[in-house]
Amino acid sequence: MIKLTAFDLDGTLGNTLPMCLKAFRASITPYLARELSYEEIASTFGLNEAGMMKKIVGDKWEPALQDFHKLYKKIHHTCPAPYDGIPALIQYLKANGVTVSLITGKGSESCSITLNQWGLDNVFSDILTGGETRNTKAKSMLFLLRKYGLSPSDLVYIGDTASDIKECHKAGVTCLSALWGDSAEKEMISQENPDHVFYSIADLKEYITSHISL
Repeated sequence: MIKLTAFDLDGTLGNTLPMCLKAFRASITPYLARELSYEEIASTFGLNEAGMMKKIVGDKWEPALQDFHKLYKKIHHTCPAPYDGIPALIQYLKANGVTVSLITGKGSESCSITLNQWGLDNVFSDILTGGETRNTKAKSMLFLLRKYGLSPSDLVYIGDTASDIKECHKAGVTCLSALWGDSAEKEMISQENPDHVFYSIADLKEYITSHISL
């Protein structure tokens, strides 16, 4: 039975990726004297923003990161709310005794900006953010298993990328793939995780309901 549900943020709770890419590209371009391609940015995915900056601009990462946070907050009005159904799903899970946590690759500051914007800053039992040198989601899942004394079958992770599936495999946790957004990896994810793909939040809720103790 599911006792703990951990959510990804970008692309899972809301359509934040376009805003993230815009802020990242605009803040880092002055330090490179050229515009980054999507592929260059995507090569850093899995790291938090500090790690992404360090990988691309080296010792200029601190001012670039400061610029990113300022712009990210400034343009967050373009993504004013999470996906419809997300707040209600979180409330439903908590009302039925499921612990709800957040595991994101974002850095703590950008994560805080988004959760505050969406009014979700006080709904998660745990908020575990990303690392500078590697994807730390599996490590965060294992931390939650230890913290709550759970077995891997008690925890599910809801994410929208192929790397989320890999991190779940490392921790022995089931990944519920969220494909209600604009993921560029839908075909890959459908092939890698065919039994746990969800194209709507309603379908995800139905699945979780069948795996919790009501």
